[in-house]
Amino acid sequence: MDPESWDWGGDGSTFEVHLKDQTGEHLLFSEYIDNDQKDRRWRDREVSLTLYANREVEIAFVTRPGPKDDFSGDRAGWGDPQVWLSDGSACH
Repeated sequence: MDPESWDWGGDGSTFEVHLKDQTGEHLLFSEYIDNDQKDRRWRDREVSLTLYANREVEIAFVTRPGPKDDFSGDRAGWGDPQVWLSDGSACH
């Protein structure tokens, strides 16, 4: 959440990671972050892709409004998403 937007109101944002493969689309991760004072901090998260190893997939990083579907104050985004291979090297 952009610190400039913390006091703009709204109901926060929901962050999701979706994966699409030959069997369909799968929600791998979902986390709601409120604009409330207690949620005003950075978060690092990891999502395992082990179940999809050796498959061609598409990954989408999605940001949605909070549970009240209120877009006000929703200046939210992903900091630096990265995909890493099991050997520890970055995937490009």
